[in-house]
Amino acid sequence: MESRVDTSLKRRLLALPLETPPADAWASIRASIEAPATSRRTRRTPSPWWLALAAGLAAIALLPGTLPPPTAVAPTATVAEAPVNALVQRSQALESEIRSLRAANPALAEAQYQWERAIENDLAVIDVGLAERGPRQAQLWRERVRLLEELKTATQMDAGPMLLQARLD
Repeated sequence: MESRVDTSLKRRLLALPLETPPADAWASIRASIEAPATSRRTRRTPSPWWLALAAGLAAIALLPGTLPPPTAVAPTATVAEAPVNALVQRSQALESEIRSLRAANPALAEAQYQWERAIENDLAVIDVGLAERGPRQAQLWRERVRLLEELKTATQMDAGPMLLQARLD
């Protein structure tokens, strides 16, 4: 059973005049298909100002990575920066030790893997706080060193599920 809409559409389509295509339509379609692909596609070159803008944005994105750390800029460290510098050096030393421990023993048990990932997640949160360069730098560096020492311990020993559960609690 046809609906009213279908019947109305059918009537309107039948009322349309019949059209015949031009006689040379197929020939022009075939000629356009067989034409070389290079003639259809024109090559656009970007404007020089877009290239300059892209180069400027790339330079801005890469600039923070090439700048020396703030402690290297000042030749003499203040009394407040001295403990932070020591914590930064300790953090770098711990990261180096952890890399060498992981290289020596690449196989991990599932519980140890989860334990290390939990510590690394906490380290990522600390790193975000350090990137903000707020007033709590010394406290964040102390926490980072503490977490790296815990990660070193986790890398050195066979961590059982009980240690992982204690860490996650």
